[in-house]
Amino acid sequence: MSAISTITADASNVKSSTPRAGVHWLAVAYFLAGMFIVLFLVVPLGAILLDSMGLIAADHAVPADFFSYMLRITWNSLRLALLTTAVSLAIAIPLAVAIAKLKPALSGVWTVLLTLPLITPPFISSFATILLLGRTGVLTRMWEALGFPGFSIYGLPGLVITQVLHLMPYALLIILAGLRSVPAHIEEAAVSLFHQLPGRRPHPHPVQRLDRVDLHGDAGLRAAPAAEDRSRA
Repeated sequence: MSAISTITADASNVKSSTPRAGVHWLAVAYFLAGMFIVLFLVVPLGAILLDSMGLIAADHAVPADFFSYMLRITWNSLRLALLTTAVSLAIAIPLAVAIAKLKPALSGVWTVLLTLPLITPPFISSFATILLLGRTGVLTRMWEALGFPGFSIYGLPGLVITQVLHLMPYALLIILAGLRSVPAHIEEAAVSLFHQLPGRRPHPHPVQRLDRVDLHGDAGLRAAPAAEDRSRA
């Protein structure tokens, strides 16, 4: 009876291991997803690109300043990206170091408050920027009341401020995760190497202190048998 059950189990295992004939539904799903991307993403973008280059309609020539215009807007976009990244990192790195290493009171509350822009709609930050820093904004009027010249946020400064409000929390969370994952002995080794630079006062590392204790202990253990030998002699 056991032999019959063993043969039946082996047959069922062979049947389950053999590939099934017919349509592979995963391949069909991949094909449909690829067609969706091609039809609704690649084709429209390609049509827009060809139309902008004047290659679809032969009677429409490319404007004379088209390439200079494209270079100008590309440079503007690149400058916005570089400024936003630099300002976001300049704000996120000190905050992340203060929260992860200094561990101030209510550090969790500060982390939540600093990451609130992640769950707010973009138009709220834009509207808040206009209310605070617009031509008649609260901070603008206070700034001018102190005697400083006014400024306009309608342009690159306003775009940088709005982008930083939304991108700085991402940088803060990434840097926080990186700082919290660094082992303590790596930080201690870095501090020790920093104090070994020329012109720096030597810093006694905990490992060095342990090595000195071990060396003194070994020396004491070695000196004890020698003293006993001398007393016997």
